[in-house]
Amino acid sequence: MDYSDIRKLFLKGFLGFLVLTALLAIYAILTDSFGETQAKILGTSSIISAASILSMACAAFLERRTQPAMGMTGIALAVTTAAMGIFALWAEYENQTYIKIMLMLFVGAVAFAHAFLLLLPKLDDNQKWVQQASSSLITILALMLVALIWGDFENEWYFRILSVFSILVGLVTLTVPLMMKLRKGEGQTTVTLRLEQVEGNVFEDAAGKHYTVNPRPDSDS
Repeated sequence: MDYSDIRKLFLKGFLGFLVLTALLAIYAILTDSFGETQAKILGTSSIISAASILSMACAAFLERRTQPAMGMTGIALAVTTAAMGIFALWAEYENQTYIKIMLMLFVGAVAFAHAFLLLLPKLDDNQKWVQQASSSLITILALMLVALIWGDFENEWYFRILSVFSILVGLVTLTVPLMMKLRKGEGQTTVTLRLEQVEGNVFEDAAGKHYTVNPRPDSDS
Protein backbone atom coordinates (compact mmCIF):
# COMPACT_ATOMS: atom_id res chain seq x y z
CA MET A 1 0.00 0.00 0.00
CA ASP A 2 1.28 3.45 -0.93
CA TYR A 3 0.81 5.39 2.30
CA SER A 4 1.98 8.64 0.70
CA ASP A 5 -1.18 8.56 -1.45
CA ILE A 6 -3.30 8.41 1.71
CA ARG A 7 -1.63 11.54 3.06
CA LYS A 8 -2.14 13.33 -0.27
CA LEU A 9 -5.80 12.35 -0.27
CA PHE A 10 -6.40 13.88 3.16
CA LEU A 11 -4.39 16.96 2.17
CA LYS A 12 -6.54 17.49 -0.91
CA GLY A 13 -9.67 16.98 1.15
CA PHE A 14 -8.51 19.50 3.73
CA LEU A 15 -7.71 22.11 1.07
CA GLY A 16 -11.04 21.52 -0.67
CA PHE A 17 -13.15 21.96 2.43
CA LEU A 18 -11.01 24.90 3.53
CA VAL A 19 -11.88 26.63 0.25
CA LEU A 20 -15.55 25.70 0.71
CA THR A 21 -15.55 27.19 4.21
CA ALA A 22 -13.99 30.42 2.94
CA LEU A 23 -16.47 30.70 0.05
CA LEU A 24 -19.42 30.10 2.35
CA ALA A 25 -18.18 32.73 4.80
CA ILE A 26 -17.69 35.24 1.96
CA TYR A 27 -21.19 34.48 0.62
CA ALA A 28 -22.73 35.04 4.05
CA ILE A 29 -20.94 38.37 4.44
CA LEU A 30 -21.86 39.69 0.98
CA THR A 31 -25.51 38.55 1.05
CA ASP A 32 -26.14 39.15 4.74
CA SER A 33 -27.89 35.78 4.90
CA PHE A 34 -26.55 33.20 7.28
CA GLY A 35 -29.22 30.76 8.34
CA GLU A 36 -29.31 27.35 9.99
CA THR A 37 -28.47 25.46 6.80
CA GLN A 38 -25.42 27.62 6.11
CA ALA A 39 -24.29 27.14 9.71
CA LYS A 40 -24.58 23.36 9.35
CA ILE A 41 -22.65 23.40 6.08
CA LEU A 42 -19.94 25.50 7.72
CA GLY A 43 -19.87 23.16 10.71
CA THR A 44 -19.63 20.11 8.43
CA SER A 45 -16.76 21.66 6.50
CA SER A 46 -14.94 22.49 9.73
CA ILE A 47 -15.41 18.95 11.08
CA ILE A 48 -14.07 17.36 7.90
CA SER A 49 -11.13 19.80 7.81
CA ALA A 50 -10.22 18.92 11.42
CA ALA A 51 -10.48 15.21 10.66
CA SER A 52 -8.27 15.68 7.60
CA ILE A 53 -5.58 17.41 9.67
CA LEU A 54 -5.58 14.62 12.26
CA SER A 55 -5.56 11.95 9.53
CA MET A 56 -2.62 13.62 7.75
CA ALA A 57 -0.53 13.32 10.91
CA CYS A 58 -1.40 9.63 11.13
CA ALA A 59 -0.70 9.12 7.41
CA ALA A 60 2.72 10.74 7.80
CA PHE A 61 3.46 8.21 10.54
CA LEU A 62 2.18 5.43 8.26
CA GLU A 63 4.81 6.31 5.65
CA ARG A 64 7.50 5.02 7.99
CA ARG A 65 5.93 1.55 7.67
CA THR A 66 7.03 0.66 11.21
CA GLN A 67 3.64 0.33 12.93
CA PRO A 68 0.95 0.59 10.23
CA ALA A 69 -1.77 -0.72 12.55
CA MET A 70 -1.26 2.22 14.91
CA GLY A 71 -1.41 4.72 12.07
CA MET A 72 -4.59 3.18 10.65
CA THR A 73 -6.16 3.21 14.12
CA GLY A 74 -5.55 6.96 14.38
CA ILE A 75 -7.11 7.54 10.96
CA ALA A 76 -10.10 5.35 11.86
CA LEU A 77 -10.69 7.34 15.05
CA ALA A 78 -10.56 10.66 13.17
CA VAL A 79 -12.92 9.47 10.41
CA THR A 80 -15.37 7.88 12.88
CA THR A 81 -15.45 11.00 15.03
CA ALA A 82 -16.09 13.18 11.97
CA ALA A 83 -18.94 10.93 10.80
CA MET A 84 -20.55 10.97 14.25
CA GLY A 85 -20.15 14.74 14.50
CA ILE A 86 -21.74 15.37 11.10
CA PHE A 87 -24.66 13.07 11.93
CA ALA A 88 -25.26 14.77 15.29
CA LEU A 89 -25.07 18.20 13.61
CA TRP A 90 -27.58 17.55 10.83
CA ALA A 91 -29.92 15.27 12.79
CA GLU A 92 -29.69 17.55 15.85
CA TYR A 93 -29.07 14.42 17.87
CA GLU A 94 -28.33 15.28 21.49
CA ASN A 95 -28.23 11.89 23.20
CA GLN A 96 -25.76 12.26 26.09
CA THR A 97 -24.23 8.79 25.71
CA TYR A 98 -23.74 9.36 21.98
CA ILE A 99 -22.07 12.73 22.62
CA LYS A 100 -19.77 11.22 25.25
CA ILE A 101 -18.71 8.42 22.91
CA MET A 102 -18.01 10.98 20.18
CA LEU A 103 -15.93 13.14 22.55
CA MET A 104 -14.01 10.08 23.74
CA LEU A 105 -13.15 9.11 20.16
CA PHE A 106 -12.16 12.71 19.43
CA VAL A 107 -9.76 12.73 22.38
CA GLY A 108 -8.28 9.47 21.09
CA ALA A 109 -7.87 10.83 17.56
CA VAL A 110 -6.12 13.97 18.81
CA ALA A 111 -3.89 11.91 21.12
CA PHE A 112 -2.82 9.58 18.29
CA ALA A 113 -2.09 12.47 15.90
CA HIS A 114 -0.21 14.43 18.58
CA ALA A 115 1.92 11.46 19.59
CA PHE A 116 2.71 10.57 15.96
CA LEU A 117 3.84 14.11 15.16
CA LEU A 118 6.30 13.99 18.05
CA LEU A 119 7.59 10.57 16.96
CA LEU A 120 8.29 11.68 13.38
CA PRO A 121 11.48 13.74 13.97
CA LYS A 122 14.69 11.71 14.00
CA LEU A 123 16.65 12.32 17.18
CA ASP A 124 19.93 10.99 18.49
CA ASP A 125 19.79 7.78 20.51
CA ASN A 126 20.39 9.69 23.74
CA GLN A 127 17.45 12.00 22.93
CA LYS A 128 14.82 9.44 21.97
CA TRP A 129 13.69 9.06 25.56
CA VAL A 130 11.90 12.39 25.17
CA GLN A 131 9.77 10.96 22.35
CA GLN A 132 8.98 7.87 24.42
CA ALA A 133 8.07 10.08 27.36
CA SER A 134 5.86 12.23 25.14
CA SER A 135 3.82 9.20 24.05
CA SER A 136 3.36 8.12 27.66
CA LEU A 137 2.37 11.59 28.84
CA ILE A 138 -0.09 12.08 25.98
CA THR A 139 -1.65 8.68 26.73
CA ILE A 140 -2.07 9.50 30.42
CA LEU A 141 -3.57 12.91 29.64
CA ALA A 142 -5.98 11.37 27.11
CA LEU A 143 -7.11 8.72 29.61
CA MET A 144 -7.69 11.37 32.26
CA LEU A 145 -9.78 13.41 29.81
CA VAL A 146 -11.81 10.33 28.86
CA ALA A 147 -12.41 9.63 32.56
CA LEU A 148 -13.53 13.24 32.95
CA ILE A 149 -15.99 12.83 30.06
CA TRP A 150 -17.63 9.76 31.60
CA GLY A 151 -17.26 10.55 35.27
CA ASP A 152 -18.52 13.25 37.59
CA PHE A 153 -15.35 14.51 39.21
CA GLU A 154 -15.46 17.13 41.92
CA ASN A 155 -12.08 16.41 43.48
CA GLU A 156 -9.86 19.46 43.22
CA TRP A 157 -6.70 17.33 43.13
CA TYR A 158 -7.86 15.53 40.03
CA PHE A 159 -7.97 18.80 38.12
CA ARG A 160 -4.60 19.82 39.56
CA ILE A 161 -3.02 16.58 38.36
CA LEU A 162 -4.75 17.02 35.00
CA SER A 163 -3.23 20.49 34.73
CA VAL A 164 0.23 19.11 35.61
CA PHE A 165 0.07 16.54 32.82
CA SER A 166 -1.20 19.21 30.41
CA ILE A 167 1.85 21.32 31.21
CA LEU A 168 4.19 18.34 30.80
CA VAL A 169 2.64 17.48 27.42
CA GLY A 170 3.12 21.08 26.34
CA LEU A 171 6.73 20.92 27.52
CA VAL A 172 7.64 17.80 25.54
CA THR A 173 5.78 19.18 22.51
CA LEU A 174 8.18 22.12 22.50
CA THR A 175 11.22 20.04 23.51
CA VAL A 176 11.14 17.53 20.62
CA PRO A 177 11.55 20.10 17.78
CA LEU A 178 14.19 21.93 19.81
CA MET A 179 16.17 18.73 20.23
CA MET A 180 15.87 18.10 16.51
CA LYS A 181 17.43 21.51 15.90
CA LEU A 182 20.22 20.76 18.38
CA ARG A 183 20.89 17.48 16.61
CA LYS A 184 21.26 19.26 13.30
CA GLY A 185 23.56 21.78 14.93
CA GLU A 186 25.98 18.99 15.81
CA GLY A 187 26.86 18.55 12.16
CA GLN A 188 24.66 15.53 11.49
CA THR A 189 23.23 16.39 8.10
CA THR A 190 22.56 12.90 6.76
CA VAL A 191 19.24 12.81 4.95
CA THR A 192 17.45 9.68 3.73
CA LEU A 193 15.58 10.28 0.48
CA ARG A 194 12.93 7.70 -0.32
CA LEU A 195 11.83 7.60 -3.95
CA GLU A 196 9.12 5.68 -5.73
CA GLN A 197 9.21 5.09 -9.47
CA VAL A 198 6.56 6.94 -11.47
CA GLU A 199 7.61 5.85 -14.92
CA GLY A 200 10.90 5.17 -16.66
CA ASN A 201 13.65 7.09 -14.88
CA VAL A 202 11.23 9.53 -13.20
CA PHE A 203 10.83 9.08 -9.44
CA GLU A 204 8.74 10.83 -6.79
CA ASP A 205 9.43 11.52 -3.11
CA ALA A 206 6.90 11.63 -0.26
CA ALA A 207 6.28 15.35 -0.84
CA GLY A 208 5.35 14.78 -4.47
CA LYS A 209 8.55 16.26 -5.91
CA HIS A 210 9.82 14.53 -9.05
CA TYR A 211 13.41 13.48 -9.74
CA THR A 212 15.08 12.19 -12.88
CA VAL A 213 17.49 9.39 -12.01
CA ASN A 214 20.05 8.29 -14.56
CA PRO A 215 22.28 5.24 -14.00
CA ARG A 216 25.92 6.01 -13.39
CA PRO A 217 28.02 5.12 -16.45
CA ASP A 218 30.37 2.19 -15.92
CA SER A 219 33.98 3.14 -15.39
CA ASP A 220 36.58 1.65 -17.72
CA SER A 221 39.18 1.64 -15.00
